[in-house]
Amino acid sequence: MALVGVRAEQHGRGVAGCGPDDEEDQLERLRLARAEPLLWLSNLSLRAIAVQCGFADAYHFSRRFRAVYGMPPSAFRTVPPESAPPSPITNGALSALQALVPPSHPGR
Repeated sequence: MALVGVRAEQHGRGVAGCGPDDEEDQLERLRLARAEPLLWLSNLSLRAIAVQCGFADAYHFSRRFRAVYGMPPSAFRTVPPESAPPSPITNGALSALQALVPPSHPGR
């Protein structure tokens, strides 16, 4: 989509939340949120969860998960959902996409 008088490369520049970096960050947060129910409700390995959520390997998944949630996925797995850090999609622009992520806990 092109705006009148704006080149395609400039579209979204200068508008918070519209740049390609923001889109990549949002996609990553969605992929991390997808891991929540898999960590709590399955006995899949971290490698299997990483691959299923679109990460290249368990190491990259663990690094990104820790950066967003403040704890490694192995520790997150042992925390009850009521005590877990908030999902990265519950606040902000991604909250509209929360319906696309399978529920991790009935009350969440």
